[in-house]
This record gives sequence, structure tokens and C-alpha cells, in this order.
Amino acid sequence: MLRNPMVDVYATIGAGCDITYKIHNVDDVEFTFGTEQDGCTLTIEGTALRSLMNTAERALADLARAEREYVASRVG
Repeated sequence: MLRNPMVDVYATIGAGCDITYKIHNVDDVEFTFGTEQDGCTLTIEGTALRSLMNTAERALADLARAEREYVASRVG
């Protein structure tokens, strides 16, 4: 099992992108962005998914702050 894979992937996931998931076993979740025929698939372990979610929550908070600052700069 890979613990520190070196992967070079670039993807843009737009607001209208379909996102689905499948549980493959007790600790692996497979996410598909787009369709199974023409999408991108990511398999992630539960512990790594929890870490990703914590990071994503912080990113969303930073994004909301940046949006508020942008709006405030345009108003004032």
C-alpha cells in the first residue's frame, strides 16, 4: 500500500461537476468527479479523508474571508 505516493495531477472541479462516491471496504472511499466514463477518480483512506475534510473546512473559512474582504473593498 502506498503511504507517500508521488502523484502529479492537475484538475479543475467546477461548480456544476458531478461528484459521486463508493465505499469499497471498511476504510477506502472512491470519489468520482464527472462520470465514470470521462471523469477523474480518487481513492482515499478514511483517516486521510478526515484530514482532507479538516483542511477543506479551513480553506472554506479562508475563502469566505477573502470573499468578504473583496466585497468590502468594492463597496468602500
